Amino acid sequence: MPTPVFEMNNDSVYFLTTLPMHSQFKVEQLEGQSQLESQPESQPESQPESQSEAQSDLILRALKKSPMSSSELILSLGLKTKTSAFKRLIKSLLEQGLIEYTIPDKPNSRLQKYKLTQQGAGFNE
Repeated sequence: MPTPVFEMNNDSVYFLTTLPMHSQFKVEQLEGQSQLESQPESQPESQPESQSEAQSDLILRALKKSPMSSSELILSLGLKTKTSAFKRLIKSLLEQGLIEYTIPDKPNSRLQKYKLTQQGAGFNE
């Protein structure tokens, strides 16, 4: 990591710190501005309907094997965090009666998992 550069005025009223980027960062010029190349960590908040349907299918297929927690489902979708879109998708599947809680009396339990209902098991076969 390069050494930071500190600059002060003669009266020590202010100082300026420059933190150089690591040499392995790649910088790309976009519309005259320098920006770091990055990968989004999660899916965009507003998803096209077909993408949402595809994720619903992935969740239903994953739950055919065994009940899963939301963390396990997130990993099965290739997400890194629980997004609002994921929460809406789970809520929709619960409302449609395709999935249900393994502990219905305690929806916020840390041990909570989701499982397919009979309707969900027959969905998309």
